[in-house]
Amino acid sequence: VSGVEAEAAAGAVARVGLPFVVSFVTSRDARLLTGEALAEVVARVLPHRPAAIGVKCLSCCDVPSALDALLSC
Repeated sequence: VSGVEAEAAAGAVARVGLPFVVSFVTSRDARLLTGEALAEVVARVLPHRPAAIGVKCLSCCDVPSALDALLSC
């Protein structure tokens, strides 16, 4: 999922008032597979007030950088 897709989906769900969770697949250096920085994408999704944001399908070696990116938002 790209940042644009995540932002659009989050906005659509938020408009109807349903709770939602957003989860991203990240690669090394806390970037989505599209190359977008996780922190930048999360910053665009946060205004839609997700119940949670997570990362998935990443190597355990890449977890620290992903968590740092999430905590920076």
